[in-house]
Amino acid sequence: MSIAIQDAVKDLLRIVAQLQATYPKKRFTLDGRLIGDLGETLVEGAYDVEIFEGLEKHQDGKSSDGSPVQIKATMQRALTFPGDHVPDY
Repeated sequence: MSIAIQDAVKDLLRIVAQLQATYPKKRFTLDGRLIGDLGETLVEGAYDVEIFEGLEKHQDGKSSDGSPVQIKATMQRALTFPGDHVPDY
């Protein structure tokens, strides 16, 4: 079974909202490794970048010309690419 990242994130946000409603003292934020992995997966699908399987110091993958690539992903209400521009790398 496969799931689109967009659908998975919607499901995760729904679960977070339920947890926040039930346990209002905690935020249950989606951050850290999960968001980084989601961001890297999205970049690999949208750019000419090969993501490494494991963890590498200072880089997450490489471009088709072999240049090292480091990806940073954050999330507040959604995990998306910038709306006003799409960088080359």
